[in-house]
Amino acid sequence: MGKTCQFLSHGKNTYIMWLFLMVATSFSWAGIPSGYYDNAAGKSGSDLKSALHAIVSDHTKYSYTSSSTDVWDILKATDEDPENSSNVILLYTGRSQAKTLNSGEASPNGSNRWNREHVWSKSHGFPAESDTAYTDCHHLRPADESVNSSRSNLDFDDGGSAHVEATGCNYDSDSWEPRDAVKGDVARMMFYMVVRYDPGYHSDNSTYDLELVDYAGVDIGDPPGEPLFGKLSTLLTWHEDDPVDSFESNRNEVVYSYQGNRNPFIDHPEYVDSLWNDALQAPTNLSASNLTETTLTLTWADNATDESGYYIYQDDAKISTLSANITTTNITGLTSGSTYTFKVSAYRNTEESTKATLDVTTNGVGNLIISGVYDGPLTGGTPKGVELYVIANIADLSKYGVGSANNGGGTDGEEYTFPAVAATAGDFIYVASESPQFTSWFNSAPDYTSGSMGINGDDAVELFYNGSAIDVFGDISIDGSGQSWDYLDGWAYSKDDRSVATTFNADNWTYSGINALDGETTNASADTKVPVGTFSTTDSSLPVELSVWKATSSNGRVKLIWATESEIENQGFIIERTLRQAQGSILEWVEIASFVTNSALLGHGSTSALHDYSYIDRQVEVGESYRYRLSDVDYRGNVTEHPVTFVRVKDTGTDLRPANVLLHKAFPNPFNPEVNLSFTLGKSGEELSLEIFDVRGTLIQTLSSGYHEMGSHNFLWSGINSERNTVSSGVYLVRLSTGSTNQIQRVALIR
Repeated sequence: MGKTCQFLSHGKNTYIMWLFLMVATSFSWAGIPSGYYDNAAGKSGSDLKSALHAIVSDHTKYSYTSSSTDVWDILKATDEDPENSSNVILLYTGRSQAKTLNSGEASPNGSNRWNREHVWSKSHGFPAESDTAYTDCHHLRPADESVNSSRSNLDFDDGGSAHVEATGCNYDSDSWEPRDAVKGDVARMMFYMVVRYDPGYHSDNSTYDLELVDYAGVDIGDPPGEPLFGKLSTLLTWHEDDPVDSFESNRNEVVYSYQGNRNPFIDHPEYVDSLWNDALQAPTNLSASNLTETTLTLTWADNATDESGYYIYQDDAKISTLSANITTTNITGLTSGSTYTFKVSAYRNTEESTKATLDVTTNGVGNLIISGVYDGPLTGGTPKGVELYVIANIADLSKYGVGSANNGGGTDGEEYTFPAVAATAGDFIYVASESPQFTSWFNSAPDYTSGSMGINGDDAVELFYNGSAIDVFGDISIDGSGQSWDYLDGWAYSKDDRSVATTFNADNWTYSGINALDGETTNASADTKVPVGTFSTTDSSLPVELSVWKATSSNGRVKLIWATESEIENQGFIIERTLRQAQGSILEWVEIASFVTNSALLGHGSTSALHDYSYIDRQVEVGESYRYRLSDVDYRGNVTEHPVTFVRVKDTGTDLRPANVLLHKAFPNPFNPEVNLSFTLGKSGEELSLEIFDVRGTLIQTLSSGYHEMGSHNFLWSGINSERNTVSSGVYLVRLSTGSTNQIQRVALIR
């Protein structure tokens, strides 16, 4: 058995055959040179990082493309297929492919060529070919052209949808998950880049420092790009789960034979723990409380034992430095109704931990809304006034006020200001022109009285916050007589789920019709009653929208992966697993993980950004089938359960993955009268179902279920249920389920 090895001194076309002893199909190389890592012995943390940088930083640089030995030549040697010396193994697909079938030599017509993948994407810090990192073969690998294009410059993390060609890889908008067999390889390449380029140098001798961060979706900005890459915690897990194998060790030796430097984390995997697990621990469980319109309290868990203190960031600007062991701080001077991103990190001398992050929206504008107006039939046309609804807690009602705009004469501004009291979410506030007639009509007294509410059915009403109008009923510049919104001797009431707006839309209201209350003496006896306290702003979206929820099994463990499309006041997640089947059909659930004790399960508050999560369950038995249930918990402690997924645990060395099933984006969305729903199936024989649910989880219609052929499948849903009845306007959930995988997206029906 032999291996082709290239002599660097004899040019790119000279090869000699070296014979190596093969043990268990692995090549035996010379190994680590004596004394190579002596200067790293006994070190950890930043000292180890500095020592390793000094050891590996002075390497021989080769051209990216050249008539002499270049990166193409080196990759043909480093990634040669041990079973076929004419081929290389492609990183993400695992496919063995001819060395010559690459984008530098082969025609693109009808071919499936490979090219050179920068595992640490060059846009993250070194976009110029003259940069040393650009041609460093320790992180350059052969990859299928189209797969490489899909991976682009995404960070590394678990989750997402399976790639149509590299079926062992998953990806989403901000991250890429390689196949299991090379996850550790990828992690160790990234670790190498951190110590090798600490710092690195551009061609103009300016420096850059490559660093790993514990989040995906790094904003690289303008060239040369932020020298950051995520996600550190995921890479650490991959390093542990996929140890160094013979192919990776062999590759390290070949790169060393060219460049003269080695990847320390292949030679000494234990350096990973010494370098990162000895690092300053970041705070976790960052949460907000005592939320008002302009202030809040941040609280976090202290995980470091020897920190100097904590840094507080607001929208990426450092706003405070705290002493050690402090785990709470008050934030003031905020703007009501605004969303802020807060981050907290620990620091020790010049070292700073990764940051805990939380998005928070303050109370304020939009927390009070006009829900009804009325012009009664009693003496003097009373009662007259307005009903207001409190959407969220208001600490100081005096920031709000009301005013009327009479006979189309334009705004009169804020004519009545509320007292400095608090108001509770869900409360209704009644402001009338007087009290006796109001009490006689409604059998209860108004909360406040003001002459400004002596409105007639042709008058508009404005709601103010801090002196500025935030909501309006009617057109302040038009006399309402004869208009669609005229409520003379009657009433108008807001439809549910309306948002505050300073431009009036008559379609958002219901009306009694003029003179509807004539001759009536009380609301209770009226034929057309004034609606009282019925307005609602119940959100039609789920607190957490899942786009992916799946379970996979390999090596006697279960890995749960989910992705959120959006989150509303999400504290975090709870994972439950069924115990062995109880008698009958009743499932017994046991909690196995919670955000309370596991920071990886903490939510992202309120956000419309995509976020990926994962959890590995090691307390399972090979051969058993388990069901898993995911729940999220909002800031008020409300628990929302998501669909159940299940998986059978496979033995070591096997891997059960969900079939390559991809639910495509619905279109048009919103829709009327019908929406196109489609998915792609990577293999035949897959048992799956495509179903429509309402937001409360009630099954509306099953569009397809059972066996499906490989390929694309398209369905139309025309807004009807399983009984062929038309459903109402609203938000509905499309769920594509394969048993071990649930993919979910929202569609909006507007009639």
